[in-house]
Amino acid sequence: MTRSLPRLRALPLLLALPLAACTWDVPETCDDLPEPPDVGACFGNPGLDYPGYGTAELSVTGTVTSVTTAPVPDACDVRFFHLAGSTEDAVVLVVADADGVETTVGLTAPDLVAPVVVGDTVSLDLAYTFGEFGPDEGHVVLADGAGIERVVIGVAGSLADLATPADVVLEQGGMVCTQHDECGTWSAFDFTVSAEGDVGSVPYGQEAAVGPWRVVHAGDELQAINTGGVCPDWFVAHVAAAFVRE
Repeated sequence: MTRSLPRLRALPLLLALPLAACTWDVPETCDDLPEPPDVGACFGNPGLDYPGYGTAELSVTGTVTSVTTAPVPDACDVRFFHLAGSTEDAVVLVVADADGVETTVGLTAPDLVAPVVVGDTVSLDLAYTFGEFGPDEGHVVLADGAGIERVVIGVAGSLADLATPADVVLEQGGMVCTQHDECGTWSAFDFTVSAEGDVGSVPYGQEAAVGPWRVVHAGDELQAINTGGVCPDWFVAHVAAAFVRE
């Protein structure tokens, strides 16, 4: 099975997480860890000159002028997708602000349907930072005209840095497996999610309804403390999720 982890990049300060004290019932290999579902996003507009590194950020309020399910267009050039195939079947929105400037946004998550229609007023919070010496971080937050968040998609190096809806608390769930590689040790985890008084577990690579949200677990892998020193270009620090209001 081909996996995307661990990621190989230089990381002067290694990210770390302690292994659970009792791990005898946790598989000592992650070979059978399921491939996370396609979750990702992209954005772009004519005023955003992104060179492919550094940080890109946009905050937009406007009117939806187009909603399609289609391959991601070239205009949506700031991208964070788990799999390249995600770009072939995305929900693509075009939003025009008060000056007529159009922002293109692409959203990918399992069974995602268009959360808005042409003519709706929406707001967008968009950001991406290329992890040249660390994990990528990015998010797309789509809210309707009343300010209610409809879709949040994010990727980061830790739960603390992952974008979530305002009414959601995301915590580390149970350990799924531990992998001992030649460069170090890393583990995969489930999510524990709280939203509007409801609490639920979201298994690794799966989805579950918690409160008003469908939560898609698209990966949570972190290396253990004091590992990776023998391989300076090695680290494991990746969390990704989608939150879709049902």
